[in-house]
Amino acid sequence: MRAETTILGIDPGFASFGIALVRLLPDSEDVLLLEVLRTSKSTAKQNVFACSDNVRRARELAHRLEQIVTGHAVRAIAAESMSYPRNSSTAGKMSLAWGVIAAISEAHGLPVIQSSPQAIKQAVTGSKTADKAEVEFSVLRRFGNAIEALYGGPDGQREHAFDALAAIVACLDSDVMRALRPRECSPLSGPARSKSATRNHHNPNRKGDESNEARSHGSD
Repeated sequence: MRAETTILGIDPGFASFGIALVRLLPDSEDVLLLEVLRTSKSTAKQNVFACSDNVRRARELAHRLEQIVTGHAVRAIAAESMSYPRNSSTAGKMSLAWGVIAAISEAHGLPVIQSSPQAIKQAVTGSKTADKAEVEFSVLRRFGNAIEALYGGPDGQREHAFDALAAIVACLDSDVMRALRPRECSPLSGPARSKSATRNHHNPNRKGDESNEARSHGSD
């Protein structure tokens, strides 16, 4: 029987929160889920404070993430790293989204591996300046066009799901991912070694150009 390890990929956002699930196999990966979680401002005209509404939206994200983590026995989270938008309102909402990620990871004891937007583009397309269409094309080329059927949301939001999948790809060579990747054992040859490269793409701390990435997630 094949050993399996499930990884949750995240493209963090408050209005649009990209999700991907991938099963790690000894020498490959299977895509299980592509989804975009959407939260919206309250339509109520009275007696709804923005701060209270934001808590409601954060709880909606947390509820769905909890379902995914428990339902699929997730072992680790791979995410696009925190961007630093200049708009204070957008920055606050991105921080709320990351608070949800931190709380879920703590509750379930999951490691969180991060990769910057530039490192993700480099890992997936070979160029740090690739656009969204190039990222999606490269991801589809890697996993096959059949994974498009896993996404059932609006076409205008699909980029966030594919960005979440790209985050997993960028983090595959991290120490955590290499340790989690299952190994098939042979009675004669023993555990098979992972084919992952040794170069590590994660752990970005650069702020510069990353501020632009937060805009695509919606600031509402």
